[in-house]
Amino acid sequence: MYRKMIILFLIVPLLLTGCWDRQELNDQAIVLGWGMDLAEDGVYLATANLVLPLASKSGGQQGGEQGGRSGFMTESAYGKNNRDAEQNMQRKLSRVLFPGHRRNIFIGEKLAERGVFSILDEYSRSPMVRRGRIFLSSEGGRRRRR
Repeated sequence: MYRKMIILFLIVPLLLTGCWDRQELNDQAIVLGWGMDLAEDGVYLATANLVLPLASKSGGQQGGEQGGRSGFMTESAYGKNNRDAEQNMQRKLSRVLFPGHRRNIFIGEKLAERGVFSILDEYSRSPMVRRGRIFLSSEGGRRRRR
């Protein structure tokens, strides 16, 4: 009986392990750059520069294009705050946003005038933002609402 219990305790952990929460690379939109600003009507505008990992059928292609399609795209969305704009952007995309490789975070002039403490606080507390990200403030250059 004791021997059967030991065997059971050794086999059960092997059956319970696995990649239950895995996310395939081809199902992700990797965020390289993130920009945010206020639109004319006071809503947040978030813009992301995304890398789309594509499965290359020919194998050894080089550069940013794979199979005639660019591996990069830019997407924008509006929201009540930065988080809402990010969620609205996620609804537009067929891939899951992955902000873990975000290199630059741009803060527009209108949003910076309102203060950047809450933005910096939000990003400093987020586990998805790596330390050493570059925060930049941009003058003008905001995309107009369509």
